[in-house]
Amino acid sequence: MINNQYTQSVNNAIQQAIEIKALKDEWSLIKKGKYYSVSSRKYKDCQNKLLKVEGTLPTSYFTACQFYFDNIDTAFPKNRALCTGIDILEKVDNDTYVCVIKLAAMANSLPKEVLTVRHRKFISNNEILLVNGVLDEHQKLPRKQDVIRTEHAIYALYLTKLSATTTHFELYFLKDPSTSFPEQIFSKLSDVVLNSYEKDVETLTTKK
Repeated sequence: MINNQYTQSVNNAIQQAIEIKALKDEWSLIKKGKYYSVSSRKYKDCQNKLLKVEGTLPTSYFTACQFYFDNIDTAFPKNRALCTGIDILEKVDNDTYVCVIKLAAMANSLPKEVLTVRHRKFISNNEILLVNGVLDEHQKLPRKQDVIRTEHAIYALYLTKLSATTTHFELYFLKDPSTSFPEQIFSKLSDVVLNSYEKDVETLTTKK
């Protein structure tokens, strides 16, 4: 990645991803799906819990990387009920772009948007790390009074080639770090996350 105004945000996200991947203890299994399991744990002083979605994706490493990075604006929103779209605001280089994730309003709340700088780091020929760096402002996305700007405090996805047709999927995810959810609501939110990534698998395998 070339040096630019997003370098610090991306480097912070990568370092955070490396530290989180090294956390092997204190994970509590929430649920197992057809392809993945979802677990959670306390993370530093965050009120909300850190989620881990992990399993084997029955598709090639190249296809998985393409789906979660190159085609994020067209592929990703389809399997997420609350996501109304993703717009690419700026292509920084071949491995980095700025995007906004648009989320529908819930109950009496306003719609939300997540502004982030997305980057892919090639760890080896068989492993890639995708991160969302935190970004507060962008010239192409002025703040609006009727939209709440929130952040993915942590989004780190490791994709590792297992074979020609299988890929290890390991996602770490933390949204709204200052919000503490009751256990019942947190469990439902975890189900939503798990189900959306399970639907991604169905989409990817249907395309074969």
